[in-house]
Amino acid sequence: MKRLQRGFLLLLCMLLVGCAPSMPEGAPGPEDQTVISPPEQETPSSDPLVLLIDIPEQIDRYMQAFTERTSMEIELAEGTSADFEQMLTDFAAGKCTYDVVSVTNSLGMLYTMDTLVEQGYFYPLDGQPHVQESLAHMLPLLQDLVTIDGIPYALPFIVRFKVLDYNAQLYEAVETDRLSIYNRNAAVPVTESQAEQLPPERAFATWEELLESGYLSEEDGSYACNAILEQCILDAGQEDFSFDSQEFVHALELMKAFYTLSGSANDPMGAVWLTINTGAFWTEGWLQDPTTPKEEWSVTLQCNDFYPVPTLDGQGRIPMAYSVLAVNAFTDQKEAALRFLDIAAEIGWNGVADEEESVGYLYNYGMPETAACYTDEKHIAVSAGLDPENQARWREMQANLVPITDAGFLTSFHLELFPQYLDGAITAEQCAAMTQERYRMYKLEQGE
Repeated sequence: MKRLQRGFLLLLCMLLVGCAPSMPEGAPGPEDQTVISPPEQETPSSDPLVLLIDIPEQIDRYMQAFTERTSMEIELAEGTSADFEQMLTDFAAGKCTYDVVSVTNSLGMLYTMDTLVEQGYFYPLDGQPHVQESLAHMLPLLQDLVTIDGIPYALPFIVRFKVLDYNAQLYEAVETDRLSIYNRNAAVPVTESQAEQLPPERAFATWEELLESGYLSEEDGSYACNAILEQCILDAGQEDFSFDSQEFVHALELMKAFYTLSGSANDPMGAVWLTINTGAFWTEGWLQDPTTPKEEWSVTLQCNDFYPVPTLDGQGRIPMAYSVLAVNAFTDQKEAALRFLDIAAEIGWNGVADEEESVGYLYNYGMPETAACYTDEKHIAVSAGLDPENQARWREMQANLVPITDAGFLTSFHLELFPQYLDGAITAEQCAAMTQERYRMYKLEQGE
């Protein structure tokens, strides 16, 4: 069973409120920022541009385009916990080991983009034309998250949230009497009797209803557990918020029930999953008669059908994890670093893939999750396919996204409290009370 992430970076005391160094000398403010317009043929620096990205594959296209346009070398840090600890240490000391960094706001992170940008660790991007254009077409909440006083300080490039994902390929195969063709390539072949019992495609009003459906597997249960916890912290920081509540006790009971699933009772054929919005595409050719000449096969990309997951409070809010690229405010390679982000923004908005290559279309803007940052039809086609109903559900989910912010207070919950609750060492009520106490102590340490 896929378990919740249990490896975290050490929290450095240097990131506490009041420890941020001043902006480096020469960093432009809003009134004197100038547009950097590199020539077509740029003179490469003798030093490589150093990038700290936890998953380098997410920016392959950006790196390739940057190298081709500038002839400048890129050096990738390994992306280990030690590297990110070094990044935090550098920020606090006003130094630079990594010129461009990625920061992710999600559960399990002890630092977030919000804190870093507020303390002046990112260089302003208002002089980069493609960054400005790209941001203008992104989700409004993303624009707000990376902008201070009208100046952008980071480029969002990944958006992730939980969805119910229905295997549209299987449903179409059953509806069009092509189950035998589907089974040729299926990881889990489906019998005729199973096909007659396909779950109806729908959303679920409550987590209890989804749990009782028996559709989710062990891995689905881990995602559900994570999604419930994400929903629990959306109101953290509000005046009347407390983990020591009956609502959180109930959430813990649901999390345990999902986390300890031992298999899907009513969906052995893999018709529905609870997962993240990574894009689930397949080509129509996979369901075509094998006797048809391959040159006549359709390669039109089809997308699975997405529905929102249930919510605890019935408000429909969907927690959103996201990643940004930023320029280290203390780098001495500012022009190259800014150029890299501007190229990334250009690709994120305009794309680079050959329109005639359908499979490459998924990575037209970088990663499929990159397209989820935007609201226009071309990007939504990458996220949710071409079906109008699926696109409508996608737009509704986008409208209900709420960003995950500071979740560092959950460290002890992940590493200590929830495992104890799972093992039966403490009750749900005790776990809730102890989580609230750790949350209170965390807020005191942050000076709040």
